[in-house]
Amino acid sequence: MDDVRQALRRLVKRPAFLMSATAILTLGIGFNTVVFSLMNLLVLKPLPVRQPEMLVSLQTGTSPTWSFPNYSDVRERATVFDDVAAMRVIPAHMNRNGAKMRLWGYLVTGNYFDLLGVSASRGRLFSRGDDLTPGAHPVVVLSYASWQRRFAGDPRVVGSTVTLNEHSFTIIGVTPPGFLGTERLLSAEIWVPFSMVREIEGRDWRTSRRTQNAWVIGRLKEGISTSEAEASLGAVAEQLAREYPDSNEGMDIRLAPMGLLGTVLRAPAIGFGTALLMVSGLTLLVACANLSNLLLARASERRKELALRRSLGASRWALARILLAESLLVALAWCIGGILASFWLSRPLIAALPAIEFPINAELFIDTRVLAWSGIAALASAFWIGLVPAARSAAVDPLSALKSETPVTAIGRLGLSDIYVGAQVVVSVVLVAGALMTVGTLKSALEQRYGFTPENAVALRFDVSMHGYDEERGRVIQSEVLRAVSSLPGIESSGLANSIPFSIDQSFTTIYIEGRPVPPVFEAPAAVLYQATPGLFRALGTRLVAGRDFDERDDLDRPKVAIVNETFVRTLLQPDENPLGKRLRFGPDAEPIEIIGVVEAGRYQTVTEEPQYAVWLPLAQSYNSTSTVVARTRLSEREALSGIERAIESVAPDLVLFDAMSLEAYLDLPTAPLRLASTSLGAMGSLAAILSAFGLYALVAHAASRRTREMGIRMALGAGKKDVVRALLKRTVFLVAAGATCGVLLSYLVGGILARLTFTQPTDAAAVAAAVLMTIAAIAASWLPARRALRIEPLEALRYD
Repeated sequence: MDDVRQALRRLVKRPAFLMSATAILTLGIGFNTVVFSLMNLLVLKPLPVRQPEMLVSLQTGTSPTWSFPNYSDVRERATVFDDVAAMRVIPAHMNRNGAKMRLWGYLVTGNYFDLLGVSASRGRLFSRGDDLTPGAHPVVVLSYASWQRRFAGDPRVVGSTVTLNEHSFTIIGVTPPGFLGTERLLSAEIWVPFSMVREIEGRDWRTSRRTQNAWVIGRLKEGISTSEAEASLGAVAEQLAREYPDSNEGMDIRLAPMGLLGTVLRAPAIGFGTALLMVSGLTLLVACANLSNLLLARASERRKELALRRSLGASRWALARILLAESLLVALAWCIGGILASFWLSRPLIAALPAIEFPINAELFIDTRVLAWSGIAALASAFWIGLVPAARSAAVDPLSALKSETPVTAIGRLGLSDIYVGAQVVVSVVLVAGALMTVGTLKSALEQRYGFTPENAVALRFDVSMHGYDEERGRVIQSEVLRAVSSLPGIESSGLANSIPFSIDQSFTTIYIEGRPVPPVFEAPAAVLYQATPGLFRALGTRLVAGRDFDERDDLDRPKVAIVNETFVRTLLQPDENPLGKRLRFGPDAEPIEIIGVVEAGRYQTVTEEPQYAVWLPLAQSYNSTSTVVARTRLSEREALSGIERAIESVAPDLVLFDAMSLEAYLDLPTAPLRLASTSLGAMGSLAAILSAFGLYALVAHAASRRTREMGIRMALGAGKKDVVRALLKRTVFLVAAGATCGVLLSYLVGGILARLTFTQPTDAAAVAAAVLMTIAAIAASWLPARRALRIEPLEALRYD
């Protein structure tokens, strides 16, 4: 306690040191806390359910989607589960007392909540009886957050009636606080039983074994491991493949952790979070090295005091405790400051997320796990910062210190402070190179062509099934909407499709080329599937490279036709084969579809994806209630969207429109990882560079103060200012050159790792540019104290002690 009191007294007397130390480590620990909070949200934090470690996501190979008949068979035949449930993410329009709102939630089987072990905070949750008869139980469960936000926490909400997609539903319960569903990134607001799928989606697809629209979760029995469960499920998969070869041949059942679409998002999330943790850890290392250097300088200034204590009988441990007490005392401030700073630092990360109507769960909560991480980071930093200076101080020689002799502390010809500064330069070059790499990749990603031209085009969406319209009425509304939009002044071209590239609503289908051997279902190539009207490709700015576009000939009375992309032609057809007139099928025995056109290849889900096959069907031959209107325009985004919304309202006033934005804004979702990486690496690289420059400044300033008498002698003997500056900065130039060189070499290695984890492209130019930037910063930081030292008069310098 005496050490703590004395350390506190010394820190109060040096407020500049206290403030700078706290600020530096607060930012370093703050960055680490934010990144760990993100990892905690995505991977580490268990779902708020009973025994979450026993829950698994069932996959067919690497896909998380299942057909409902296959789900039912697995639930009946698998013996390794206590229970198996199915779910599906859905949007819905809710109307309550005239107030319309768009919500996202789940269709779930009646055993969903029982399997999870979740109880209602109000009312009741679903039971198996709510999911037996199609259309018989129009009930809905609200999330606690939705109850508070949408219904102001009204206690009378249970038992009240709302309208979902033009059908009346009764609210029967509210989930407990904190439960937002079983997918970590979705903040679900409602749950509806699967028996009401026709009322919610306009059709009941559950009888088709080829329609894979459900996700399946299971609870393992006690004592059953994942590997044992997969071995047992292999026999079930073989049975289903024998019984239903048309849809299940080659079926393979795998298990994955819950929460991130099985393995679809889990590996990218872990890789991305690991990269950010690695970068934030390097930033903290730079901060620790910087402060350790400051404490080394302070310890050298206090050599006489420590030598006097040693000569008066103080032990080496007592001397070490003096400096350790200071660093540990400040650790408390670092920990608290880091947690507070994490709230501020998380804002730009959250701001980098795309602005979409899909409710992303992006709340970075500070729980005990995050608090423990922040505390460990603060204590580890404090010990590392204080340990080396404390050990050096404890080993002080009283006789040489009292004589003011300079201690021999070099390793070779470099002192420990020099090594610290050189290491800071190395790490800073790596971090700045990583930041430049992600910024460059983001820039090139935004400039590359994705199979369409996003400039000067807008889009918005609606779904006629959510308003109770059947196919006949839905087709009429879609045609009238397209006609009304096309007639607007300033609209150059327009089209309508069920979805467009980079929308969150993407569908896939298996492809079979007529005349080729039929592969097993789970080995057949899959293509992104769209339904579109004539004019869509002109509105998107997609180039037609062969054949023709859809037109009025492609209706229900004509043979089915399709347009494919160049990737389809290059990969699935022979090089010398004319794609026009070739026929494909969506199943071995499905109706043949003739290829009438080829459009340019593009990206459809992510900006870094491998080339994918894509197929477009005419909407007139393949109805879909979900509609995206695309218009190419000379007007501004606001003017175009306002005009389109008014035109649609004149046709169907009750339609709820959503996702109204420019096509450029649709790039926000696929580029979100790059934006997040660019923001994070840019901030942490900048902090590391500033800290390194600060460390160089402190090193040169300290060297100048220690060599003031020497510089006076040199100038008195006739040395010029250039000679003095050269002698003063010689070591600094060497450190910067060596650190920058090592940093460039290390950037090639670390850059490759970062590229794989953050979806960026490594570039040599980024490493060189980082080294140049750090060299400029080092020169600027070193010149200031050197210039100030030259202003000292030789006579005054000779008197300096």
